[in-house]
Amino acid sequence: MHNCLRTGFTLGFVVLLVGAALPFSLSFQVAARHEAATAEERTLDQLDALLSAYKDAETGERGYMLAGQEAYLTPYRRGQDDIRALLPPLRDKLARVSAQRQSFSRLLALDAQFARYQAERIAARRRDDQAGGEHTDHGKRLMDGIRVEVAGLQAHVKARLRNLSAGARQLDEWNRRAIVIVTLIDLLLFGAVYVFALRSLRTQQENGEALQAANSHLLREGERRHADAQQMERHAQRLTQIIATQSELAQSAMDMTHFLDVVVQRMLVLTPASGAVVEMVEGDEMVYRAGSGTVAEFVGLRLQRGSSLSGLCVRAGTVIVSADCANDERVDQVARRKVGAGSMVVAPLFRAGEAVGVVKVIAPTAHGFDGNDIQTLQLMAGMLGAALGNQLQFQRNDALLTERTQTLAALERELLRREKYEIELQRGRERIQSIIAASHEAFICIDSAGLVTDWNARAVSIFGWEQAEVMGQPLEQLIIPETLREKHRQGIAHFLATGEGPVLNRRIELPARRRDGSEIPVELTITVLRKEGAVEFPCFLHDISERKHSEALLLKQQETLRSISDNLPALVGFVDSEERFQYCNRQFQAMLGLDVLGMTLEQAMGKEFHTAIAPLITAALQGEPARSDSAMMTLQGMRDFEGRFIPQTDIGGNVVGFHIIAWDITERKQREREWQSRASVDALTGLLNRAFFLEALELALRRHRRTGEALAVLYLDIDHFKQINDQHGHAAGDAVLQAFAGYLKGALRESDIVGRFGGDEFCVALDNVQSPDNAAAVAEKILAAAQQPVLFQGTSLSISTSIGIAFVDMPALRAEHLIPMADAALYRAKQAGRNRYSLDVVPPASMVFE
Repeated sequence: MHNCLRTGFTLGFVVLLVGAALPFSLSFQVAARHEAATAEERTLDQLDALLSAYKDAETGERGYMLAGQEAYLTPYRRGQDDIRALLPPLRDKLARVSAQRQSFSRLLALDAQFARYQAERIAARRRDDQAGGEHTDHGKRLMDGIRVEVAGLQAHVKARLRNLSAGARQLDEWNRRAIVIVTLIDLLLFGAVYVFALRSLRTQQENGEALQAANSHLLREGERRHADAQQMERHAQRLTQIIATQSELAQSAMDMTHFLDVVVQRMLVLTPASGAVVEMVEGDEMVYRAGSGTVAEFVGLRLQRGSSLSGLCVRAGTVIVSADCANDERVDQVARRKVGAGSMVVAPLFRAGEAVGVVKVIAPTAHGFDGNDIQTLQLMAGMLGAALGNQLQFQRNDALLTERTQTLAALERELLRREKYEIELQRGRERIQSIIAASHEAFICIDSAGLVTDWNARAVSIFGWEQAEVMGQPLEQLIIPETLREKHRQGIAHFLATGEGPVLNRRIELPARRRDGSEIPVELTITVLRKEGAVEFPCFLHDISERKHSEALLLKQQETLRSISDNLPALVGFVDSEERFQYCNRQFQAMLGLDVLGMTLEQAMGKEFHTAIAPLITAALQGEPARSDSAMMTLQGMRDFEGRFIPQTDIGGNVVGFHIIAWDITERKQREREWQSRASVDALTGLLNRAFFLEALELALRRHRRTGEALAVLYLDIDHFKQINDQHGHAAGDAVLQAFAGYLKGALRESDIVGRFGGDEFCVALDNVQSPDNAAAVAEKILAAAQQPVLFQGTSLSISTSIGIAFVDMPALRAEHLIPMADAALYRAKQAGRNRYSLDVVPPASMVFE
């Protein structure tokens, strides 16, 4: 009998263990699925943000193409920056699946084309290139392709998210079923034991009390095991959170600020704490470095080490528990009341064996923490201490590596310097002799008596005297003209007496005599060489006959060029590297009415104009040609100029200034503005034509989508307009259209958009409408204005109008969706008797998002 009972107890214990382990395993798998689903949701958010960035870039580019204002490029640049920031992380996440990798590759190709397309359009618009401003379908096709690829990627991610969610729900359902099944098995086991006990009671009443005691013991054991299973599940959840915390901390190991923030945030999840803080030792104080919960606002708080529980923990180097802070003499009561601490646990942080801080958790009530919470705090303190140690070791290793690298680099530089010095020292004399012998300049050296001591091959070529013929001969008898010989002798005597000479170490030009008696101009430099108490005068010189001839030709060419530039129909000038005018033609001076030579650009043109062209000046001085179209105040008033900034370099390739050539394009600009106005405005009424109205409406819708403000569209036509044409002729109809356009403009604000769609149909976009009643009030105002008669050739023509209104509280629709809504409302107004309006408020459910 006892053996049977023992077997039953063993079997029950095994079943209880299985019942506790199975739900724990399933719960762990559910948590993993939920974490993967969260990652996919973040990917979806990034894809949504990417699509929004493309829309911002498209909106900014189209706005700039339409208006030509730089302010519209702000959303374009912001969108491009967001695109560049979002694409790399998305590529890393989406490259794991082949289908997503192919779709993302297509998206990258479309992105490159789209960015190049927008940049070319904007550049063309800046050049006032008419072709750049035309609307094309290419950008729309690229944007549609991007939307398709992003939608495909979103579909893949959503499919994986659904699979993960379904798997998590299925595992969760299995977990619940497992708990129910284990519970039923426990009940069946308890029932079997109970039946077995009853049978034993019938056969052996003498053992009844023992069986009853065993049954009660088994029931209590089952309840205890069930409680143990629940506690194991809680421990498992806590362990899962600790593992997730370790993973996140490992990713931020070198970023201590983020590391500390993760620790204090996780302590709120892992323990019943209302606040957690990391304190670091700074001298005699403990400083709050990171905090969460109720103590987050106290980051930076300083406590005295000698009077605080944290300081005691650092000195003791062990965990300290204060179950009732209000009655604990070790606690700084002022700081306790400030952070609202009822109980707290403090664990030390060690770095290289030294306590450098603490991790502290706070509960608002006394006795708020148990042994598990203390173990968790010790574990987090150990991880934080290890991170501090790793950071210290990393800093030491980095410093050691830097020091050794610098030492090796210095040693290598010293070796190279010595090697180079030895080589140069060895070859110096040979190099000097080779240079002198092969020099393209003549080299002549004389002693203090004026006798020749050196004469190279180039001197032979220039003057015709061989080296053997001149060595030891007086130089003045060889190459110095008779008129300069006396000055030559006086110069040598003056230097020997005073140590000074006016022609030494300077480039001077003098005439020199050749062997055949002819004279040539030479440029020479004379220096002094003192050697063992003696003085020598080395001299480098070269024949400048060709240069002098070229200078004469150049002077003549400059005079010719000046004559040509003075008669050009353009402003021509040269500005040096200090932005000062060194040349300007006659047209330049006549246009500005002053002599600008020697003046800076800012002095000549004014500060405002100089600021406007400052980027072009910088580019030109950096060697880059630049172009500008700008307006400038002249004696003839404000004029438009097309300018070119052409860099000028010297023989060494250094920029020494730039040329300015500017053409007066005022008349061309006026014609362009007239052509642009004719292309966007209806010729009869002066209102926007249909195409430009739709462009302006689309831009308004995009702007209102960002602000969330309401917008209304009015669709109008003139009642019985065909009868006016039939009875009075088309000229009368044109007069009615012109008068009605004037009535419309008089009834609307300047910020509202109004256009003619053709015939007698007009359309109005009301900006910043607060409510449908405001839109209706505008319609009433238009109806009243249209009651005014139109005078045509002495005849008074009565007119009226019907209006359809589409009011959208959150303008998420496209123009092609909103216009038909207003047109349908106009139809209802006409059906109701004309000379009235009909208003539709578009509900959010019917909105068609891009």
